[in-house]
Amino acid sequence: MFDSIFQHGVASGDPLQDRVILWTRLSLPDPDDQQLAWAIAADPQFRNVVGSGTAMACTENDHTIHADAMGLQPGRRYFYRFHALGQTSPIGCTKTLPRDDVKQVRFAQVSSARFGAGYFNAYARIAAREDLDFILHLGGYIHATAGSA
Repeated sequence: MFDSIFQHGVASGDPLQDRVILWTRLSLPDPDDQQLAWAIAADPQFRNVVGSGTAMACTENDHTIHADAMGLQPGRRYFYRFHALGQTSPIGCTKTLPRDDVKQVRFAQVSSARFGAGYFNAYARIAAREDLDFILHLGGYIHATAGSA
């Protein structure tokens, strides 16, 4: 039995006032291309879906997709998810850029995580905050070396 095909989670980026890019990668038991569906909603229960579409996760792109969710409202928080092969991804949260005349921006910055050093509750605490406008990840996601701490 193969576990979740959404082992790499979901992400969003490149926000504009009316759109945002949604991302995921499928972990498939075979190398075939696979179509998936995506949806973006104004609420985490997906009662008010404001955009949806399909994309092809192709072998040549390592089964990653980038969906351009358009027609969104400025400065709003949205929720998104993907669906393929009878499975649904975790729900992601994103935000479009505000209109003009921004007086304050609140963000979190993270960088390298050392997997062998323990749990990373800082990520959970950042994810739980609703007052952040964006998260800046400086790269170096996980460095793991067998046998080291």
